[in-house]
Amino acid sequence: MFDFPIMSAIKLVPNGPFKAHIRVPGSKYQANRALIIAALAQGQSRVGPVPDNDDIGRVLQGITALGAEVFKEDDEVRVSGVERGAKLQGTEINVNASGTFARFVSAVAALGSKPIIIDGSARMRQRPMADLCAALRALGARVEGQNDALPLTITGPLRGGECALPGHVSSQFLSALLLASPYAQQDTTIRLSSELVSRPFVDMTITLMAKAGVQVDEYDNAFFISAGQRYQAQTFELEADPCSASYFLAAAAVTAGDVTIEGYNLESVQGEAQFPMLLDQMGCLVKRLPNGLRVMSTGKLRAVEMDMGNMPDVVQTAAILAAFAEGTSRFTNIAHLIHKESNRLHDTATELRKMGIDAQATDDALIVTGGQPKGARIATHDDHRQAMSFAVAGLQIPDVVIEDAEVVGKSFPQFWQVLRHAGAVWQEV
Repeated sequence: MFDFPIMSAIKLVPNGPFKAHIRVPGSKYQANRALIIAALAQGQSRVGPVPDNDDIGRVLQGITALGAEVFKEDDEVRVSGVERGAKLQGTEINVNASGTFARFVSAVAALGSKPIIIDGSARMRQRPMADLCAALRALGARVEGQNDALPLTITGPLRGGECALPGHVSSQFLSALLLASPYAQQDTTIRLSSELVSRPFVDMTITLMAKAGVQVDEYDNAFFISAGQRYQAQTFELEADPCSASYFLAAAAVTAGDVTIEGYNLESVQGEAQFPMLLDQMGCLVKRLPNGLRVMSTGKLRAVEMDMGNMPDVVQTAAILAAFAEGTSRFTNIAHLIHKESNRLHDTATELRKMGIDAQATDDALIVTGGQPKGARIATHDDHRQAMSFAVAGLQIPDVVIEDAEVVGKSFPQFWQVLRHAGAVWQEV
């Protein structure tokens, strides 16, 4: 897939206020959805700028295995779709650690008439799939797998009809069903049986589907997709990835720095794009630019209480900020983070305590009392966001060592190089 350098560990060295002008990769969230839509569309779509990471590499490999034609040039990808589910090829797809692609491709696999095997990493085999499996069965697909976990063998066709789906575990289940449902044999109704988490991700899915000509209707906590709709080839222009940007914005916050992110869109449907509003509440100066965003800080941060349900992937970054803030911060509505690449509630609290910070995880919250963090050897728990968020701390305090630093390859393999190019100092140890 990708040949990432193996770095046993990286030690960061504080180097004064972090000041930089940075262009981050395109949105991984949007790329995941746009590439699936393009793979099913009639005609050739263009998607860009596509981030160059393991997750998206798995998507490109997977949709190629399903029968789409993929051409990549620099950060633009052209995809000629399979046009309809009946053309899907029987194959085996390894999603590695990508939870998003695991869910999306499982629903797409249900459109074909030949068995498709979905497998992934050891951690991905532990992550929830049962609710999606049950919904696919209710819609007519055949799904086989021990305990409804990867590896799964999925065979269509997808009949359509009605299914119930819990919304509190992962919004990816609903997005997966929405993406595939236009190609079901009958109209499809998906009824939520519990409150939906991470709603902005579903809004993103529906927005991109509409751009490609497919309508989703929502009413009474249910989503309706009429059969016979077909995606039409489109040009998908991806926004800057807000999670990738969050680490550099946080670096400005904790080091009394000044960072500009090119192409940052505060009005984005991406929930994590609201991270600068958290910075504003913590005492940073946030300034909109004609083509981006600028954050400046005095380095003096104050604690916040915030519902993070709509921006779960920046919780770890927020927790690092809270470690340097005055007072106790409370980040709530994040129970589903236990099902991510790591148990992001408990693992984040554990690593913060190594730094001498009082951090507690509850069933649905992370509570962090700021103080004077000290250097520590940080375990990443095979989680790319753990590595990048704790790296921010190392820009302000000495002796922060990030183990298994190459884990950033999942979403942002260029992270360490971009950090160094922006003036940060680090060394492999």
